Amino acid sequence: MSVNLRNISGDMYLVSPGASVIDLPADRRFSLIVDLGVHWKTDAAVSNLSLLRQSCPQQAVIFLRIEGIPEDVATLLTEYLAAGVGGIMLSGCTGPAHLQHLETMLRVAEAQAGKPDGSTNIVAELGGSEDAFLPPRPLTSDRLSAIVFNEAAACAGIGTASSAIGSMRASTQLIAAQAGVPCYLLGDGALDGFDGRILRNGLDGNGV
Repeated sequence: MSVNLRNISGDMYLVSPGASVIDLPADRRFSLIVDLGVHWKTDAAVSNLSLLRQSCPQQAVIFLRIEGIPEDVATLLTEYLAAGVGGIMLSGCTGPAHLQHLETMLRVAEAQAGKPDGSTNIVAELGGSEDAFLPPRPLTSDRLSAIVFNEAAACAGIGTASSAIGSMRASTQLIAAQAGVPCYLLGDGALDGFDGRILRNGLDGNGV
């Protein structure tokens, strides 16, 4: 069964692959977004993820935050799904085509892993690429469970002008509303219009 973020109670943490959650109460509900970034296509990352899954309470949902989707990643995605991944957070999403490409790779990986088609959720992270906003285009997918605005990535790309960042925040919220999914903020800015914040450094004590 696909798990929609709107139905997950508790905190959401963005953590490094080496995070340890073994001391968390077994009855605490939370979601982990494991920040693999551009280094996600490695066997070591798969091994770290397996260890993290083993130390998590069973009810914790694990998402992978990744950058880049080469054509040959279906096999590695299969390994991640087998290791207990429930969803993918697509960092720097550039728009509908980027989302559709990930969907195609997941469809192959699910078949290879023996998972039901469509069982892996996607979180689209906007802010790292202006292409997603020129102009803002609807993101539609049965897998899409949330949209995230990365405030720091947006500032790094276009500067910190409040009008420009404000426009991107509003566009992200509009895209989420059109898709019918919640909208989360990855950053320290005001939560005006967002459904919640993804927390950094929550479990491993290190910057991620």
